[in-house]
Amino acid sequence: MLKILTPLEHFETKGFIKLKDVNPVDLNFEGQFPTAEEMKDMTLEELTLDREYDESFAVEMEGLEVQIRDRIESEFNKNIEIMDMAIWECSDPKRADWHFDHLPGDWGATADLIVTYYFDSVSLETGGSIDFRYEGVEESHYPNARDIVIINNRWDQQGQWMHRVSLLKDKTHRRRMAGFYYKWT
Repeated sequence: MLKILTPLEHFETKGFIKLKDVNPVDLNFEGQFPTAEEMKDMTLEELTLDREYDESFAVEMEGLEVQIRDRIESEFNKNIEIMDMAIWECSDPKRADWHFDHLPGDWGATADLIVTYYFDSVSLETGGSIDFRYEGVEESHYPNARDIVIINNRWDQQGQWMHRVSLLKDKTHRRRMAGFYYKWT
């Protein structure tokens, strides 16, 4: 008989968990990302850099972070503390290989959990999946807008799983995301 894993067991066994519809409303991120027209002249590297965001959007990001933290603490019955947050666009080619984000200089090098929030949906047709490998199994996931994927980034569990991001098939498809970096408390 198959054992049903709790969210924390799933997270510790597979290295990730996906939660749907974390935020019930769209954030107003108008002006925070390049327009589709501006994207045509940008390199992939320019598109994938962490972006600065204005003060009004920072307030929305902080509100979203509280919702995400509450949801994670409820799912795992454990407390977390925010370390940093960022927004970016597209799929970074450097993330297309299997990796673990615990290398010096990586975005989440000291985070126990890396949470990616999707402003836009991705699909098999668009590319931009997030893939996980654990215990000889590979899974591809295509999150919808408002979904989050929580990646286990604990140093003591490195090597049990890895992840990668598939490149977008069309660089004008929107894959706008926010990242939240947490430590267990």
